[in-house]
Amino acid sequence: MDRRAILENLEQISSLSVCSVNRAANMLMLGFGDLVQAQNFRGETLADPQFSLHIDCPWRIVFCKSIVLASWDVFEPSTKAGWTEDFEWDCPGANLFDEKSKTLIANDALHVKGITADNFGGFCISFDNGYVLEVFPCCSADEESWRLFEANSEYGFVVNGKSFYSYSDIDGEDK
Repeated sequence: MDRRAILENLEQISSLSVCSVNRAANMLMLGFGDLVQAQNFRGETLADPQFSLHIDCPWRIVFCKSIVLASWDVFEPSTKAGWTEDFEWDCPGANLFDEKSKTLIANDALHVKGITADNFGGFCISFDNGYVLEVFPCCSADEESWRLFEANSEYGFVVNGKSFYSYSDIDGEDK
C-alpha cells in the first residue's frame, strides 16, 4: 500500500480541530473542522463536520503512557452502570466509549499537529495537547478499515485490508 497516498489524503485535516466524536455501532466517527450545512441521504439539512473520518478497525487514543479511549470500549459497560447480565453495549450511553468520548473534546481541544502513516493503511494523528490517535487495520481481506470524506463534496478516500481508493476512482473522474 502506498503510504504517500494515505498521507496526501489525510493532509486535508492537518491543522484542523476535532469538532465531534461519535459512533455508529462500534465504528468511530470523528469530525474535523467547522460545522457546515449539508444534506443527508433523506434530503434533510444538518450541521455536519467539514471532514469526517470513519474508522471501522482497531484504534486507540493515547496520552503519555495511558490509553484514554479505544475501539473495544464500546463493549465495556460505563463506570456508572457496571457489568450486568443484560448489558447491551449498543444502547446509547451504556458503554465506556459513550461515557469517555463526551469529555474527550470538552476537556481538551484536539487540534491536529502531525500525521504519520504506515504501509498497511494505518496512521497516527498527533494533537498539539499530547494526545495521539493510533489506527491499525487488522484485516487481510477486502473489508473497509477507514474512510475520510468531505461534506458537500464528491470527495472520499477509503482504505481496506488490501488497498485504497478514492471515490473519483470509482466514478471514473479525476479529482
